[in-house]
Amino acid sequence: MNKRTMTPTEDQQKQENETTEILLAEDAVQTTAYLANAPDCCSGAEQLDHVLGMLGADVMDENVYHSEDQHPKLSL
Repeated sequence: MNKRTMTPTEDQQKQENETTEILLAEDAVQTTAYLANAPDCCSGAEQLDHVLGMLGADVMDENVYHSEDQHPKLSL
């Protein structure tokens, strides 16, 4: 049996696909963990904003987990 050798372009595409899968899995874990432990003081819109901010990030913003007294106050 002859096994075809991958071209450099095909090899690069395979590596990119594997990296994308890893990043998607990491995003799924981070966002699920956040939503399971999201501060009650945040509105659904704020929680969604935090989730979207996590996507693709290597480091999660530590300020998304906070108590009600630490919740940022909005002023008009």
